[in-house]
Amino acid sequence: MSSSSYCNDFGNRKKSFLVINQLLLQKNLSVKNILNKLIPVTQMGGSWFDSRSEKPWRISAAPAQPRATLYFDWKNALRQTPPPLKNAYSKFLREYRELGHMRLVTTPGLPQQREFFLPHHGVTRESSSTTKLQVVFNGSQKTSLRFSLNDELHVGPKLQTELTNVLTRWRQHPYVFAADIEKMYRQIRVHEKDWPIQKILWRNSSAERIQEYYLCTVTYGLTCASYLALKCVRKLALNSASTHPLAYEILLNDIYVDDVFSGASDLTLAKERIRQVNAALKAGGFNLRKWIANDPAILEDIPRPDHESSSTMKVEDTTSYQTLGIVWNRESDSFVFSAPAPLTSDVVSKRSVLSFTARMFDPLGWLAPILVVAKIFMQELWAIRLDWDNDLPEELASRWIKFTQTLAEISTISIPRWLGTDQSTIAIELHGFSDASQRALGAVIYSRIINQKGEVRVVLVSAKTKVAPLKRMTVPRLELSAVVLLTRQVLQLRETLELRRAPIHLWTDSTVALTWIKSHPSRWKDFVSHRVSFIQDLPNSRWHHISGRENPADLASRGTSPQHLQSHQLWWTGPHWLRNRLTSWPNSTPDLSSSIDLEEKPRTCATATDGGPEIWNLIDRYSTLTPLRRLTAWLFRARECWQRARNAPSRRTVLTTEELEYALLFWVKTMQQAYFPQELRALRDQRTIATSSNLSRLCPILNSNGLLRLRGRLRFSQLDPSEKHPLILPRQSRLTTLVIDYYHRRTLHGGPQLTSASIRQKFWIIGGRLPIRSFIHRCIPCCRQRAITSQQLIGQLPASRVTPCRPFYHSGVDYAGPLILKTFRGRGFKTYKGYFIIFVCFSTSAVHLEVATDYSTDGFLAAYKRFTSRRGLCATITSDCGTNLIGADAELKRMFSASSKEWSHLANLLANDGVTWKFNSPAAPHFGGKWESGVKSVKHHLRRVVGDTRLTYEELSTLLAQIETILNSRPLGALTDDPLDASALTPGHFLVGSALTTVPEPSLSELPPSRLSRLQLIRRMLESFWQRWASEYLHQL
Repeated sequence: MSSSSYCNDFGNRKKSFLVINQLLLQKNLSVKNILNKLIPVTQMGGSWFDSRSEKPWRISAAPAQPRATLYFDWKNALRQTPPPLKNAYSKFLREYRELGHMRLVTTPGLPQQREFFLPHHGVTRESSSTTKLQVVFNGSQKTSLRFSLNDELHVGPKLQTELTNVLTRWRQHPYVFAADIEKMYRQIRVHEKDWPIQKILWRNSSAERIQEYYLCTVTYGLTCASYLALKCVRKLALNSASTHPLAYEILLNDIYVDDVFSGASDLTLAKERIRQVNAALKAGGFNLRKWIANDPAILEDIPRPDHESSSTMKVEDTTSYQTLGIVWNRESDSFVFSAPAPLTSDVVSKRSVLSFTARMFDPLGWLAPILVVAKIFMQELWAIRLDWDNDLPEELASRWIKFTQTLAEISTISIPRWLGTDQSTIAIELHGFSDASQRALGAVIYSRIINQKGEVRVVLVSAKTKVAPLKRMTVPRLELSAVVLLTRQVLQLRETLELRRAPIHLWTDSTVALTWIKSHPSRWKDFVSHRVSFIQDLPNSRWHHISGRENPADLASRGTSPQHLQSHQLWWTGPHWLRNRLTSWPNSTPDLSSSIDLEEKPRTCATATDGGPEIWNLIDRYSTLTPLRRLTAWLFRARECWQRARNAPSRRTVLTTEELEYALLFWVKTMQQAYFPQELRALRDQRTIATSSNLSRLCPILNSNGLLRLRGRLRFSQLDPSEKHPLILPRQSRLTTLVIDYYHRRTLHGGPQLTSASIRQKFWIIGGRLPIRSFIHRCIPCCRQRAITSQQLIGQLPASRVTPCRPFYHSGVDYAGPLILKTFRGRGFKTYKGYFIIFVCFSTSAVHLEVATDYSTDGFLAAYKRFTSRRGLCATITSDCGTNLIGADAELKRMFSASSKEWSHLANLLANDGVTWKFNSPAAPHFGGKWESGVKSVKHHLRRVVGDTRLTYEELSTLLAQIETILNSRPLGALTDDPLDASALTPGHFLVGSALTTVPEPSLSELPPSRLSRLQLIRRMLESFWQRWASEYLHQL
């Protein structure tokens, strides 16, 4: 029997080394108190025990009996161990003790509150150049209480970098080196309080008595060991980030377990990386050995005893044992493959096939076309439902034996390590290929590297295979699954090589899969839709079609022999045209047959369209005009920047008025071209517009910019050209709705007449007031405030209403309110009631507004004095029967008498101008319809603009004064849809000879309310008032 067989038998009897499961006599003791956390000396922290283990730990039997039984088994196991292995075993543990990695327990036999004995066994590693036998401590051994130490330990977060990522990064460097961290786990000391948790029993010979030892370092075999070791290395990396930045990158990304794989673009940098990583690890007590490099000059500063004597280095996963492995040859700087030993037993079972397949080590998939044969064979065994240990049928067994024999030819295959990237590289591309068959899926990726000389190098990077599911699927679905496999592989490779901006070209020979990928996922059924959504998330990628003969992934999906793969250049270097220019690549896609089922979703809904013209849908994404104009202006500015215009404005400057106006004209022109194509064509050809057109009565003109404008009758006026000839808009276009909404808001939700007057300063909407009235009828704020008014019988107008006289000679007066005012601005103010008084001229409908702080005679008289000081004395004043107004009548009579005596120079005038006060009938508010209409007009806008805002006396006075100006600019008559009508007459014409206006100020409508001062807030509320009424009907001539 070989030594390895003895060792395996020795490992199978590892229970012999557990002398006692637990030396505890206490009862009802929780596991958390018994098994404390493992903490390294660096105090990395964190509880390594599962919080679910809160059950009491009860001991049902005395420990003497299991101690004696296990001691006997352990003694017999040592007698059956071959002397060479026994000596190596003793030497390993003796070195463990001499280095201080384990210590003798000075007071053995005494039960402690928390302790655990770990069984241990030996494992041989023939491939190791230093330690052939290694003692492994088994933390997964179950005790009599049905749990192990590993059951109570947290694994910790995953810090280990994938071997595939480490090897892929290693292939980037032209100069590379590798080293091993000597006794990595054993360089990290565990806290002294936790030593009892990892105790072992041992003696060198049968003549000695069994002794208890503490394991003082991180123990290989515990679930948290890998995390603790890598956490220490990362802590060293962080500590050395400022002093050794190159070592920081290596310790974070280029370590796999205890092996370091790194390199550089030149010799000097490679030496510096070695110096820094050595210094950083030595600062934590770690020593690097077994150095190996592809150039001897890299290791000139490393002592010769620390060099690797062999010219090859085996790349392996230390967590398992392989029969097929990868070896790096430093002399040829290439990867070669070690062939597995042939089968020694003629018995082939399902278990032996799975064991052999699982031990084939090919992390980057370079031998994927060979290993996929084993995967397919294993799936066949699974499909026929054989038991694990039953012999395979003769035909299947012979196939498997023949396959294992062909694996001997793998040793002749080699692949270059270096991808070809260096300082002369000017472009890197990734090319991925996918294919599928009824048996397997395959994906392979190549790097295409171009240097400064124009030379192209194509190298196989990685590949991956996957057996097709047992459930039958259509070939297009299998092809799509292969594309998903390729996409995942490309995403991982982009992150590993940090090629986030590199072009990615992906190829498939399936026209159906290509059709799915290049269409929106919502078109397809769920299976296709979900996968297409994932594929389309890959950035910087382009999909192409390739014929099946030129697709290297075809080998991975169907499988081949090692002899055929070795000479198949399509697999190792990709299609030959990849080394040529892009123009020589395939660029045609075969047409799909109409009989192919594309798995489109059934259309369950019908879409009704009005047959309108097709317009850029950007305008449908906005509900207001201002954001649409601003975005369009930014798009035009971006276009100018992309075209590298000399005078293109900077991106940081604000939008100008010209840019916003140009954006608006762009949309007007777009709408006119969509809705009036025949009219525009007729005007360009200087022909007459057809009488059936909606524009025939308007006599439109076409300006130099190709815009339709109304001809009108104001050609020789001094108005702006855009006001003399307003732009024509169709009735039912989206832009028309946005324009109506814009001016309706600017007029503070004004009515149809007011909104129409504001719009006609710049636009002429086909259909007149009908679309405006329809829009206002749907306006939600207006609907909420619109009340149903009572219908009164029409009565005869009094003589004062129909007799010409100066403004306010016959006036009506009324109170309105209350309004809540505040004492001052800022916090801590108090509120009180206020009112506004409206004076209405019976003949001209002019209004005058005043503020009153109370509902008293004195308050009214003060307001009346202000009114007469600006408007003159009234012959008659009419009002309701308010008590404050009746008292004011008597006070006025006394005031005029006193004034005539006090001011002699006004005696004659005041004697002739006495005021007659008239009162309406009690309980008849409809008699005062004139001022009630004025109160309604003021309240209509106050409710919409002020809302719940609290104003001071000065703010309310300012607001009412400006509203007064706007109301006195209202037209006295209704407007018609005829563009030849003259402008309307306003009350302002009787007061100052023209429509009233205020001093223009900068627009505040675009600023948020939180940034405005109190005065600016009032200006914003009234901005649309003075802009609208200032020139409302001047432009209707």
